[in-house]
Amino acid sequence: MQHGLRRLPLEGLINARDLGGYPTKDGKMTRYGAAVRCEAPQSITDEDMKALKAYGIKTVVDLRGGEELERHPNRLDGAKSIEYHCCPAFDESVAIAAKGKSPFKEDFDMADKYMEMVDKRKDWVHKVMTIIAASEGGVLFNCAMGKDRTGIIAALLLGHAGAFEADIIADYSVSDQYLNPLFERMWAGMREELGEETLEKVMPYFKTPPDNMRRLLAHIDAEYGGVTGYLRACGLDEDTLSRLRMHMVTE
Repeated sequence: MQHGLRRLPLEGLINARDLGGYPTKDGKMTRYGAAVRCEAPQSITDEDMKALKAYGIKTVVDLRGGEELERHPNRLDGAKSIEYHCCPAFDESVAIAAKGKSPFKEDFDMADKYMEMVDKRKDWVHKVMTIIAASEGGVLFNCAMGKDRTGIIAALLLGHAGAFEADIIADYSVSDQYLNPLFERMWAGMREELGEETLEKVMPYFKTPPDNMRRLLAHIDAEYGGVTGYLRACGLDEDTLSRLRMHMVTE
């Protein structure tokens, strides 16, 4: 794979893309090969693994944990020349407490969940950003589908790099396009099993409408004065913030 592609052509991933190539407000550009976002890489092929290593991926940050990770292990965990980190976004005790409860609620709002996550899981953000800032090569980070937890981390990386809001929102929302073929197959089975009414409640869990990210960024601006202010609130010091931006932005 050559640097300069946004979506990466991998056999076992459909939502893998590079955060490089976005213009920044100070006239620079985000660096290709610095950060790659994707869904869980449990289905990547041996050729995919070779391609990612050749692309410069040195560090993997898996945003899942617990049973979720046990059911679908990350094939890059233990791979030669790859430094692997498990950084679950959710506290395992919360996941256990929620077990058996239906996640499909009438009043579900994904943007509210994003805001709650950035406010309450600053420790998680601190850990992930510290790892990325310290990486000496490309970083691949993933969750299950590469859209929600991954989308938050991608937005924070791009925001701190100085990318424009429209590009951050576009990077988030394009997951709809890439994941839709998979979700269409899922919905066909769910429609038959659950019925059309319940399926309508399920839809927000799978979509990435631009307004979700627009509202999250507005919340971060209002509460923290912007993404960099938010990262400071997460406990990142100025040296780490500087290294993080250097990792993401071309000279």
